[in-house]
Amino acid sequence: MSPEPLCFVCSSPAATRCSRCKDCFYCSSSCQTKDWICGHKMNCIKPEDRAPPRPATSKNKEQEEEKENGDEESIWQIAGPLNRNGFRQEALTDAQHFAAQFYSSVLSSGNVDRLDGMDIGPDGVSSFSLEALRYTDSNSKRLDTVFAIARLYWRGTVASLNAQGQEQLRARLRLCLPYGEFKGFTGEEVKEPSKVSNKTLDALFGMLPPHIMGLVDDKVVKLWSQLAVIKMKVQGASGGSGRMR
Repeated sequence: MSPEPLCFVCSSPAATRCSRCKDCFYCSSSCQTKDWICGHKMNCIKPEDRAPPRPATSKNKEQEEEKENGDEESIWQIAGPLNRNGFRQEALTDAQHFAAQFYSSVLSSGNVDRLDGMDIGPDGVSSFSLEALRYTDSNSKRLDTVFAIARLYWRGTVASLNAQGQEQLRARLRLCLPYGEFKGFTGEEVKEPSKVSNKTLDALFGMLPPHIMGLVDDKVVKLWSQLAVIKMKVQGASGGSGRMR
């Protein structure tokens, strides 16, 4: 007897599924709408429109199955499946993974107005607040939101790495003059991601993507690149100023 399908968003018993691709199950229209906004619309393909599978050798078939299941092994990363954003599943909570996916959809849009009204807590999970929207003071609040997203991404990046991967990340960043000389990077930010300062994060926006290539999934590299673009847009709109504490 096959197991009952669960909601892709909240893991509750499913009551419906995507009528287009037939692949994703949901407990309610609310969860289905959330997933659509957060990226399902980019991957939703009708069964009849999908490319036929190519013939594969047993070795290639095994590699394809690993990739499809998000279980590709890495000498730098912890074991376990990859989330849709490229972070390892065990690196973040389910709520944090969902938040990271939502932020990705905001960043990929390139629209800084979508940052307005976000109230991001210490755990990196956001809620939409009409009060926050009412008192969003421009780019100062938007920049705070960008840094809050960066903190969650930094947590997911570091936690996706095993001890060997974290040491490799620490070594790579220490070789960067901006970190060692005036950005305050000590290496402790890798051991305890919550200790990273805005001053160090400010440097990570531009410097991190090339230095994590090969350590983490390519999707994580893309997240940081998107975040850097949004940060530049926000700072550009405010004359290039930004708070770095």
